[in-house]
Amino acid sequence: MTPLKIIEGWVVCYPKRILFLTLFLGASVVPSLLFLKNDPSPHLLPVSHPARQALQQLREDFTGTNSGVFIMLEAKDTIFKTNTLERIQRLTEAIQNMQLLSTEDLEALNVIAEQMSGKEGLRLQKLLPKEVKDLNDMFWMEFDEMRETLENEGRWFPEWNSLLRNIEVRSAPVVEVTSISNTDDIYGSEEGLTIEKIFEVIPGTPGEMKSLRRRVLENDLFRNSFFSEDGRRTGIFVELAMDEDDSENLYSTYIA
Repeated sequence: MTPLKIIEGWVVCYPKRILFLTLFLGASVVPSLLFLKNDPSPHLLPVSHPARQALQQLREDFTGTNSGVFIMLEAKDTIFKTNTLERIQRLTEAIQNMQLLSTEDLEALNVIAEQMSGKEGLRLQKLLPKEVKDLNDMFWMEFDEMRETLENEGRWFPEWNSLLRNIEVRSAPVVEVTSISNTDDIYGSEEGLTIEKIFEVIPGTPGEMKSLRRRVLENDLFRNSFFSEDGRRTGIFVELAMDEDDSENLYSTYIA
């Protein structure tokens, strides 16, 4: 007797029990329906999907569209003190210059150099530094030249793209950092619209610090971002280069 025949026999012999069991199982899943959520994340779509590609193109064309981090700093009394502003300035610069590169990334570049054919492979082997810290802008400029040459000659391996994309993200994980130490103050004047840094040099006198505090507090665009109502808190906004689904590099950035 087949399984289907067995089930048919149960239904015929015990119709009430089967009906009760069906209703019970159906009712048991109803509470879970209350917790269903709509997830609009484009990362649920394949990379080849038009919506996913459009989002990637948007991020390449405009800043401010990547995932980001908000850091809040709190002072004991006020953020408008020399040592506090110096701390914000140092932290802003440190985040902007952050790198996640490791010896594994350098080893991966060495593997690519070995796989490259011709003079470009030899050139990359000579160009590669011994220390990760020496993978600087000059290196990447020369590397981009070699890559362009190989692509034009059809000798660039597509499988290198994802590896290099990851290394590029790790070499510059931060797209932009915005804080009270480097943001622009935009205001109207008799000459028109004026755009200038909130401060180029940290104020050194009480009068200059008072003037800075007044300028910041009078700008509604800075409210609840670069200063709180009590003047004790300020924020640092960090735009990241990696995607939301790049959990490894996101975690490395958070703990850096």
